[in-house]
Amino acid sequence: MKSSALVVKVVQLIFLCIDTLNANICRSTKGIVECCPGYFWNKIENRCIGCPAGTFGPRCDIACPYPQYGHNCLSKCSCTEDHCDPADGCPGESDVYM
Repeated sequence: MKSSALVVKVVQLIFLCIDTLNANICRSTKGIVECCPGYFWNKIENRCIGCPAGTFGPRCDIACPYPQYGHNCLSKCSCTEDHCDPADGCPGESDVYM
């Protein structure tokens, strides 16, 4: 449990650095231009955008692990896992930042 929280923190730090540099388009090892980790291709806007709240990962396809939630999984639920939404946290409670 503690090791997964550490991994999430390291991934969050990497994504924060990527956000800071505003480097949302990367070139793969095969020379293909694609979205950087922590971004996904939005067909409507025709560009790479950051992961939505409640997700993270190279393609934004990993849900925040309990008790983390929100944008970049930076908030912490104070309710039970059954009630903690990966995007919005606990119903009726304010954010608790880690």
